[in-house]
Amino acid sequence: MADELQLQFDVRSPPGAVLEQWRREPPRAFREGPGTFEIADESFNSLTFEARYLDAVWKIFCVLFLGIPYLFRGLLSIESVFRVTARFDEEGAGTRVTLLGKAHPDTRAALGELAAEHGGAVGLRVGA
Repeated sequence: MADELQLQFDVRSPPGAVLEQWRREPPRAFREGPGTFEIADESFNSLTFEARYLDAVWKIFCVLFLGIPYLFRGLLSIESVFRVTARFDEEGAGTRVTLLGKAHPDTRAALGELAAEHGGAVGLRVGA
């Protein structure tokens, strides 16, 4: 699928510190772009982020019909829901961050840039 995300990269900090940093201030890729990701779930070694996104076509449709379709967005399935789980595992002296889920192409590209800032992707890669 075009919105699939599978990405791993290493960070030179302990897993607990990286997880806490992502909890306090998620990466720019989750704060900017289509849909704003919020933490939907968390465990001792992972955070699950979720964003809801309304495509431009549906936004125009909602404006033309005074927002009525937006009121029934749950029934009409006009929203895209993107969900990404970030797992933080110990890797040597640092952390291996594993991202799995679905995200908008712009978000996937920004996460690829984040991996590049930390030395590039290892193992899994951004899906096509």
